[in-house]
Amino acid sequence: MMRVILICLVIFSHLLVFPLAKNGLIFAKNSKKKIYYKIEKGDNLTIIAKKFNVSMDEIADWNKLSPKEVLLAGKTLLIYGVKSSHVLHPGEAIDLEKPVARWEIIKEYSPVGEYRNPGLLCRVIGENQVKPANAGTVLKISQIRGYGQYILIDHGNGWHSLYSNIEEVNVKSGQYVDSSHIIGRAKNNKLFFLLAYDGKPVNPTGYFNSKRD
Repeated sequence: MMRVILICLVIFSHLLVFPLAKNGLIFAKNSKKKIYYKIEKGDNLTIIAKKFNVSMDEIADWNKLSPKEVLLAGKTLLIYGVKSSHVLHPGEAIDLEKPVARWEIIKEYSPVGEYRNPGLLCRVIGENQVKPANAGTVLKISQIRGYGQYILIDHGNGWHSLYSNIEEVNVKSGQYVDSSHIIGRAKNNKLFFLLAYDGKPVNPTGYFNSKRD
C-alpha cells in the first residue's frame, strides 16, 4: 500500500494554492498490473485477448469462464499483467485527445510566477461529458480540497492525467478505459485537467491532437 502513495503526493505538491492531500495516490510500479475491463458490445475472448496481448485461456481462468462462453456487454473482466499495444514505451511522447468536446481555457498552464497553475482550468462549452485524454487504468477516485472530486488515470511509463471538479463518476478504481469512455461530467461546466510525467506536471497543450475540437 505504501508504494501506491507517492505519485499523488508529488503531483499534489504542485497544486500550491491548496494543502497536500493526506491520502495521496500510490502508483505501484511492479510489473503484474491488474485491471478491470468493461465488456463492450461485440466483444469476445479472442478480441479482448488481442487487445491486451494475453491469451484467451488466461482470461477464462482469471474469470472462471468457459472458453466459448458468451460475454455480456456491461459486465467486467479481471485481467492481469497488461501489456497492451496502447502502453507507451519509455521516452515516447503521449498523444492526447481533449477530455471534452469543446472547451475554453480560463487559466493556462503556468509553472512559475505568483499565480502558478500546474494544469489547465477550463470552461466546458456545450456537452459536459468528460472522457480520458488517452487510454489507461483508473488509479484513484477521491476529493481534493478546492478542486472537488477527481479521477486519476495511469497511462503507463510514468504518464498520468488528472480530471477534477467531476460529478456523476462512471468508472471505478482499477478499470481500464479508453478515449471513448465517459468517466463523468464536469460540474457546473468547469474542469481542471492536469498531465504529469514521473509525478511532475507538464504543459499538456502541445500533446493534444485534433480528434475532439
